[in-house]
Parts: sequence; C-alpha cells; structure tokens
Amino acid sequence: MPEYIHTLTVDASHDEATGLVGIGIVLQQRIGKGRRGPIIEQIAECHGCVRSGQGEMLAIVRALEVAGERGLSHIKVRSDYNLLRRSLRAKHREGLTDVGLGGHALRLARRFDWIDFGYVPRRKNQLAHSFARQGRVLLPICSPECALFRCGLVGQSALEREQDPNASVFTPASSTG
Repeated sequence: MPEYIHTLTVDASHDEATGLVGIGIVLQQRIGKGRRGPIIEQIAECHGCVRSGQGEMLAIVRALEVAGERGLSHIKVRSDYNLLRRSLRAKHREGLTDVGLGGHALRLARRFDWIDFGYVPRRKNQLAHSFARQGRVLLPICSPECALFRCGLVGQSALEREQDPNASVFTPASSTG
C-alpha cells in the first residue's frame, strides 16, 4: 500500500417520495498508515435517473470520476455497503468485468495506479451520509454529464420502455447489489 493516497468516502440516500437519490462524497488526504488527513472536498449531488438500490454504486462511480478529474492515482474508496464493496474489490482484483453501472465502476477503477475498496461502518460515515441527504433536495442531474448516460444505461432504457411501458428507468442486465 502506498504511503500517500487519497480516501473517498461515499454514501447514497434515496427519497421514496420524490424518487430522487442524493449522493455524498468526502475526499480526504491520507497521511500514514490508517490515518485520514484533512478534508479536501465535500460533494453533494442529486440524481433523478437512478432506481432505489443503485444509489451507492452511483456514488462509487461518481467518486471514481471525481478522483480521475482531480488527477489522483492512488485512492481508497470507502463505503458502508459492505456486500457491494466486497464484490467490487473481488472483481477488480481478479480482472473481471460486469455490465451496467458496476461494469462502469470497474472500468474506471482500472485507470488508477493503485485502488482499494474499503469498508467504513455506518456510525463513522456520518459526513458522507449528511451530504447524501442534503443532495436529495438539489436539482437532479439527468443529462449527458450524468454517469448513467456515460455508461449507456439511460440511452438503452428508452427502447426498453417502448417495448415495456412498465419497465424501470434503470434496467441493467445484471446488478451487483
């Protein structure tokens, strides 16, 4: 493990009433083994084109995109959704691929010199969670800049909705959690 990496802690919050998903990302420097340093950036976003259950994966994708935009090469992405992060870690280490948002996350992860998917207990994820809850009241992102457009999920769903008007807006062939 490199001595100097950045940690991105993520969380998502789904609002049942509006159908919107807020995501929170906290970017921190990491100083020394197991010691997180100062907070560099805090991000809250709202997405309207995500179904319940996919918010945490979208938060991870957005964290990877943010890290890439900032030119970071050694990162650790921390999530309180342990099953999802274990799945991503295993697939990334084995060089496996996936479809949908999970596949997009794995493709993004391969761009970094060093990456790890770590667990953060919910009780220690309060800052990212508070930004995710704040994000639910922002204007939703559902444009060509949205991660779902970049990995082709929203564009594909238009045809699927024509074939099945009851289909979900987000209908990947496979889901990781």
